[in-house]
Amino acid sequence: MLVRRVGVISFIFSGSVNRQAILLLNQLLGSLFYRTSGYVISRFVLTSFLIFFCVAPVVRGAELFAEPYARFRYGYNDNVRLTLADHEISRIEKTIAGLKLVAREERWDTSILGEFSRINYSPIDDYDSDNTRFDLDSSYKTEKIIWSLTGSFKDESVLINETIDIDTGLTQFQRQRIKKNIAPSVSWILNEKIQATWSIGYTDVSYDDNTDAGILFDYENTTNTFFASYGMTERSQLLVQLSSSGFKSQRTESDDLVVGEWRGTESVTRNYMLGMGYDLDENTNLQLFAGTRKTITDTTIYSCTVIIPPTCFGASNMIFPSELTGSIYTGALERKLESGEVKIDFSRAINPSSGGTEVVSDRMSVRITRLWTRQWRGDLTISYLSNNAIGEDINGNIARLDSEIARLEPKITWHQNRNWAGWSGALSYNYTELRRTFENDPVTRNAVYLTAGYRWSRIDLSL
Repeated sequence: MLVRRVGVISFIFSGSVNRQAILLLNQLLGSLFYRTSGYVISRFVLTSFLIFFCVAPVVRGAELFAEPYARFRYGYNDNVRLTLADHEISRIEKTIAGLKLVAREERWDTSILGEFSRINYSPIDDYDSDNTRFDLDSSYKTEKIIWSLTGSFKDESVLINETIDIDTGLTQFQRQRIKKNIAPSVSWILNEKIQATWSIGYTDVSYDDNTDAGILFDYENTTNTFFASYGMTERSQLLVQLSSSGFKSQRTESDDLVVGEWRGTESVTRNYMLGMGYDLDENTNLQLFAGTRKTITDTTIYSCTVIIPPTCFGASNMIFPSELTGSIYTGALERKLESGEVKIDFSRAINPSSGGTEVVSDRMSVRITRLWTRQWRGDLTISYLSNNAIGEDINGNIARLDSEIARLEPKITWHQNRNWAGWSGALSYNYTELRRTFENDPVTRNAVYLTAGYRWSRIDLSL
């Protein structure tokens, strides 16, 4: 059995350490945290708000303020489902209301964002959804150490981004997804040349009304990352990143008992990357990382000989182990212009998914921003994403994850004030082309949106 969670074991990167010892030690140290993680994160938002309102105001010299906002988006989408079958043009209305609370002092700052949105699709009423999100971002700074904590809670539709989601590989149906995440980190400034960061993260994803047997799998994912930079010259830095991740996905017996077979996946991935950052000039920065990864996966198929609901008789399981290696990389080029900027990003990484396995994702994006005046700006974004599932495709369920998607999105934005307060508006168009491995022809989609919003000026809450 592979490690159920990848904890904070720094020597996981050492090849001389016995693999079974690593797995056992990770399980032992992670058991307490992960047994209580569901309870802790489900109360994460409430605790954050209590701390914010009860502690922040009594801290001497703390600044406390609120920033409410609201937006409304109206548009048309000619292929919401991204399907080759017959479909209708959909009218989409999205209403958003949010509130950001900020408390800060010389050495620390905390912000909490709460947002609610309602999306209506016409004539596809089954796609209508209510979505909620809460985000926490907090940090404490000393002379040479920065402690940070970020977290989020999202109850959202899988269609909220209106694109193929790495998490599902699907857009043909509506499901509500609850996603919880927490990620503490600490950064050290050792001297003028050396800086380091260590971070861990935990993500839990579950689906409401998950009745499509074999379609969507709840999962948990953990990360453990060490990053360091060394300034070789005034313009160049040597970069090192070592990371590990743990993935677990398993449909419960009660979900699939009528079928008599269900599946579970556990995997560990270790990544080793070396890179360099370089300032080509005062307006241009380049960063490149490259390395290797190793993924060890156990896919288990559980089955019943005889089923008398809700009891399974003659339970058995088969384990399909696999071990895969491959390359990983990431790069970014950013150039500031006299009235705008250009950003180019590309990467290859391992991501969790609800297909019961992980996926290798290749991304590339180009974004050009042009500031015409203090109020008007234009953005052109071109992006490409390729997903390929890893692990054993025992029952053909993960084939849907293999896809390529390209997007083109020009956007014009207007703001009443340069500080983002007041009225704002945007007009955008996006073209999407999707290719799936099990379909011969590409799927295309056109969508256009008009957005209007208002952000109130800061409301002082300091005592």
